[in-house]
This record gives sequence, C-alpha cells and structure tokens, in this order.
Amino acid sequence: MLMLVPGYAMPPPPAQSTQGEAQAAGAAAAGAAAAAGTEIADEGSQEPVILEGVLGGPQDVADEAIAGSVLVRQGQNRYRIRLTKGLHEVTFGDIADYLAAQMLPPGIPPSELRLISKGKTASREDVLDKSGSNKEFSILLLFREGFHLAEEGTRWMREQAEELTQAEAKITSLAKRVEANFCDAETSLQLAEVAGRVETFLQSVESVRVNATKLPAMEELGPHLLRDRARKANDRLQALRKAVRF
Repeated sequence: MLMLVPGYAMPPPPAQSTQGEAQAAGAAAAGAAAAAGTEIADEGSQEPVILEGVLGGPQDVADEAIAGSVLVRQGQNRYRIRLTKGLHEVTFGDIADYLAAQMLPPGIPPSELRLISKGKTASREDVLDKSGSNKEFSILLLFREGFHLAEEGTRWMREQAEELTQAEAKITSLAKRVEANFCDAETSLQLAEVAGRVETFLQSVESVRVNATKLPAMEELGPHLLRDRARKANDRLQALRKAVRF
C-alpha cells in the first residue's frame, strides 16, 4: 500500500488525447517536416496505366478471332495487346510499333523502346514465340539508354530558348540607352548580368542532347539555331560594353 505524506494529493491522471488532438499533432508534425525540407510520401498519388488493344484488327474484334495476347509490363503500368495472328507470326518490332502508336505518350519512337523477353533484349525481327503456343506472352518494357537524358535536354532547350528571347529583348533595350548616351553604372551592371546569362547558355548548349523526334516541331528551337542566336547576342553585348561611357 502506498502511504502519502499528510497534505499531499495525487496528481490527476493524464487526459486521454482526443481524435482532434491526434489529428492536430499529426498536422503539426507534417508542418514541421515540411519546414525542415522532409518529403512526405503521398501513397497512391500516381495511378498505374492499364490499357488494352488489338493488333491486326478492330478494337471490337470477336473473341474467336483472337489468336493470342501479349502482356507488356512497365513498372506498375500494364499494356495488354490481343493478337489476330499467332505468336509465331508477330515480331517484337510489331509490338514496339503498336505500343508507340497506340498506347504510349505521343513523341516516343519505337526505336527508343527496349523489349525484354526471357531475360534478354529482343531484336525487332524476332518473333514472339516459335513454339506455336497460344498462352499469354509476357514482355518487360524499358527505354534505351540516354532516352530520358534526351527528353530532359529537349525540355531544357525550350526553357533556355525563352530565356534567350528575354535576353535579346533586354539587349535591345540597353542598346538604345547606350546609343543615346544615357548610360550609368546601372547600365553597365545590367549589361554584365545579361552577358553572364548568354555565356552560360553558350557553354551548356554544346553538351545538351535533344530527342530527335522533337526537332521538327521545335524549328527555331534547334540547338544549332539557338547557339547562333546566342553568339550574335554575345557579340552585340561585347560591343555595347565597349561603347559604354558614363
């Protein structure tokens, strides 16, 4: 038995936390994590892609006309292709062409797809299965080395093209001030800032890879044209910086 000193009372038991308090604590912890730069995973935020199509016939072809099927796996994504021909008559090239044309996001050429079967990279000319089996055939889909790098290069080129256009407009504005002899220390600083941006672009553009399939649509955004624009802008900047008088 616990004996208490006269005049001493036991402290009240701790109150049970309510659901609202628990939620508030969770929100506070999440806020603290965000403030500290901790990334909080959002499970299920990206739904897997599940598509089905028919190679060699209309999408509503009768089941009795289907000779086999192929399941293509790419991460969580699943692409099921039903075939009107046997597996021994369909090549991996046929599958790659169908995936690029009908199932994958636009702009991905079949040549960038790497199809893995039985642990090996398949050639376009290889047939799916020479045995004549009609069981569902499974393929793993990957992208060839450098594809994602080229995609990033294309995105970078678009962003840099916008910045180069802004730099050219700034150069034109500063040129008017220089030609009118309205120059001061701020003009010189702005010229130096724009020159730094243009020089950085020139140093980077040589090493950037661009997805070849995007070049026709990019037109004036091609690496060579952008490089020529940047060189002209750089030459004009150097001339303006020499002409500054204040």
